[in-house]
Amino acid sequence: GDILIASYLGVFRYDGTSFTNLTSKISPPLTSSFWDVLEDRKGNLWFGTRDSGVYHYDGKSFQHFTTKDGLASNTAIHIYEDKTGNIWFGSSRYDGKAFRNFTTKDGFPSNHIRLLLEDKTGKLWFGAQGENLFVYDGKTYTVLKNKDGKAFNNVWSVIEDQKGNIWFGADGLWRYDGSTLTKVSQKGAYIIIQDKNGNIW
Repeated sequence: GDILIASYLGVFRYDGTSFTNLTSKISPPLTSSFWDVLEDRKGNLWFGTRDSGVYHYDGKSFQHFTTKDGLASNTAIHIYEDKTGNIWFGSSRYDGKAFRNFTTKDGFPSNHIRLLLEDKTGKLWFGAQGENLFVYDGKTYTVLKNKDGKAFNNVWSVIEDQKGNIWFGADGLWRYDGSTLTKVSQKGAYIIIQDKNGNIW
């Protein structure tokens, strides 16, 4: 029930009363900052940084991963756990033992993946800054396009709501029901969440 917060000053845990800096023992470069934090299904914490790779914290000690360990990039601003327990850092997938980096050679439309979503049907949605939003169904990659035939790029956020609609922020706020795209707002969204009552924030 605690709240985890990634910030320029570190990753903090808020227990409803006080804040604890979980990264106070980490000394990354001065130019670094923490962009994302994830608690995986095993209770381990993952911290993504702007230029220092990722950190794994099991509650006792830290493990540091960078490009030297197989990570595709030391910039990890989005962390995601898929249904099988793999941890994704952009286009890098970690299975608990090693990293698998996906590129255009694998069929990816882009080498610069920033965010990821696995929907209820098992499809993977990938987005990136200045790159197209695309969907992988296990066999093929499809770039999502609007009614004018233009691809969505510079995607900052993507979620699936309780009804299975996909919401994403890219040149406005969009909702996709599997067949129809609806522009909900002219304003984009850096972060999108759905609360327990079904409201979209």
